[in-house]
Amino acid sequence: MRSVSAWLRWGVLTLVLVSLVSCGKKSKDTSTAGKDATPRPDGALVVQGAHGTRGGRYVATLRADPKTWNPPVANEVSTTDITNGLLFETIIFFNHETQENEPALAESWAVTPDGREWTFHLRPGLKWSDGTPLTTDDVLFTSQVLYDEKIHPSVADLCKVGGQPFQFTKIDDRSFKVTLPTAYGPFLNAIGSVYILPKHKLEAALQAGTFESAYGVASPPAEIVTNGAWTVAEYLPQTKVVLHPNPNYYKYDADGQRLPYLDEIVYVIVPDQNAELLKFQSGEADELYFRAEDYARMKDGEAAGNYTVHDLGTEMGNNFLWFNQNPGKNAKSGKPYVDPAKLAIFQDLNFRKAVAHAIDRDAISRTVYFGMGQPLYGSIPSVNKKWYFADVPKYAFNLDTAKQILDEAGYRDRNGDGVRENAHGTPLAFTLITPADNKERTATATLVADDLGKIGIRCTPTPLEFNAVTTRLGKTYDYEAALLGLSGGVPPDPVMSQNVFKSSGRTHFWNPEQKTPATAWEARIDSLMDAQVATSDEAARKRAFDEVQKIVGENLPMIYTVSRPGFLAVRNKFTGIHPTILRPWVLWRGEEVSVRGDGSHAAVNTKQTGGRG
Repeated sequence: MRSVSAWLRWGVLTLVLVSLVSCGKKSKDTSTAGKDATPRPDGALVVQGAHGTRGGRYVATLRADPKTWNPPVANEVSTTDITNGLLFETIIFFNHETQENEPALAESWAVTPDGREWTFHLRPGLKWSDGTPLTTDDVLFTSQVLYDEKIHPSVADLCKVGGQPFQFTKIDDRSFKVTLPTAYGPFLNAIGSVYILPKHKLEAALQAGTFESAYGVASPPAEIVTNGAWTVAEYLPQTKVVLHPNPNYYKYDADGQRLPYLDEIVYVIVPDQNAELLKFQSGEADELYFRAEDYARMKDGEAAGNYTVHDLGTEMGNNFLWFNQNPGKNAKSGKPYVDPAKLAIFQDLNFRKAVAHAIDRDAISRTVYFGMGQPLYGSIPSVNKKWYFADVPKYAFNLDTAKQILDEAGYRDRNGDGVRENAHGTPLAFTLITPADNKERTATATLVADDLGKIGIRCTPTPLEFNAVTTRLGKTYDYEAALLGLSGGVPPDPVMSQNVFKSSGRTHFWNPEQKTPATAWEARIDSLMDAQVATSDEAARKRAFDEVQKIVGENLPMIYTVSRPGFLAVRNKFTGIHPTILRPWVLWRGEEVSVRGDGSHAAVNTKQTGGRG
């Protein structure tokens, strides 16, 4: 899982400019995009099997505006889909297909037998997009940002062992050491989540205490220096983001051409899933990650639309609801985040168990996902074979059981209005916020509310504009319950969920950023999350994370619903397509995407992470 960076996907936005109607057609060569004007570096990475054609455009969609070009402070997928991988890269690269780590900015590395000291060697000749050499100094600067408590990037929690940070030491301009407090099993996955930053552009902001606002979306594109395959060329709020090739990118194809092939990538910003579908159907977008309800029509339209539908299998992520158990107060008003009378109910495990039994996951799968979803009871769906825990506690749909739990806990309808109250007269009633633009989530919220009403709990679904949801969840904490989800992390390793399950985590949704664990079971999870990363023994890591999943299932801070199926449609005019269930589905290897030169249908790499069988 990703941190909150991997789950907030939506926003209220406007339609794209009419000038983008021609998106997807090969653009005229009016700039230096695609031209190899700089010398090939000595450490160039040659991508075997890549044979593409210069030029053209690939158009994708976003359901919200990006909020920054600064990776450490990027959270929403509308931002991280661009910053993480396209604009900025890491020293190593996680291959979505092979599920293995590969060389990237670092050409090689080695580790001592005790697993505590790692030595990395950067490629010779690396440069930033502005031509400045990329060196070890940039890596060490990035480590400063990583562990700056004022910034507190979410990835920082992945890069600690027992609360202790990694120690970065410079050897020379191309080599550095990372020393760990103890052996750390997922070290490569953690370090591969740290996007390297340009010291020469951002050091002044860090020293001035303005780092979090640096590289903002209002910055002139020319000021955004990157090391990935792409640079920011243009950003029009609520309209589009345009990326152009990095003229100093270090990857080349098998024929000696510098990557990327395309002249530009365009992200069209749309208000919702329906607008995304219309953009694709009209030919204004080249890819569409779509809903189960659209599967039949998308399959039927493949030939006429000149695209291929890829069944990617069940998503690696999860969907769930939770209750706000944050006991804190608003610093300005002094008022509690949650009404104390409601908070007492939300903190009652019996209440949460009753809710868990009242959720009809099969009905959600049938109604919302057209029978293609899978009931979900824990944080890891069954598609993640390595970390799935089959014995996680399961709360079968049973309204009688739910009623019995509430009866025994003393929740009764004392005034005959159909809603139960506790002994103090506080009704079992709450609002459930979810993004208004996401039809699947709003439909799920309605089904949940209907079933809860049958056991005497009044749930009021409250769809909100995207930014309002993010503000309430991450800043004001002004909400009672929420229905959202986490997208599959890259890589899909428990280390990616440190920020969710550890009590100090920013995305420990129900009660975030605790100074000390609020409950004994949260303290136990903290220790298990530390233990499962402090060993390179994969079996020991699995046992520890199995127990985490068991504890979460027993205490229900998050009540899981259904695993969502993943479907992707891509135009046939492209080569170099490697679709996977992990975001961004195609552009994770965007530098290899090329418009087919002969105009015929493109050959597509159909290797996938899953499928309907």
